[in-house]
Amino acid sequence: AVHIFSNALKSLEVNQDSNLNCSNSETWKYGLDIVNKVKSSSYSGLTGDVQFNSDGQRNVFELIIYNLNEGGITQAGAWSTLTGLNIMQFTDESTRENDREYTLKNKRLIVMTTLAEPYAMIKQATHALVGNDRYEGYVIDLIHEISKIEEFSYTFIIREDMKYGFYDI
Repeated sequence: AVHIFSNALKSLEVNQDSNLNCSNSETWKYGLDIVNKVKSSSYSGLTGDVQFNSDGQRNVFELIIYNLNEGGITQAGAWSTLTGLNIMQFTDESTRENDREYTLKNKRLIVMTTLAEPYAMIKQATHALVGNDRYEGYVIDLIHEISKIEEFSYTFIIREDMKYGFYDI
């Protein structure tokens, strides 16, 4: 997304030599042009193709599903906006008991996320909320919709360190 924003600035030949004042209601003269340029752009990055819909939300992406077991972390599948859910099937009989093990139906998943608008946020309410009802946002809605299709239940856990993930050597 940063790369697309940078390209939008370059293509519009934006040269800003003064600071913008966030205290007044003046709009930046390049603002709307940059928004439109970003919405109509795409880029092939580390996380795959990056492109946005007319609302400015990323609309083509893939989530990787990992399985944590005694042998370490292995990729168990993926979910994509283009292909939906794809759970990997293993052919080595020693790595699976039966095909039912690799379906999400009736499974309970722990989903770890970080609070970051608009993806995952604490829901504002006048009464105390519990469990998954405490959260709202794009990721929260996405997991909920996938769970309805794949018939699994889940519990959100918020990362205390607020990291999105990192390369661990």
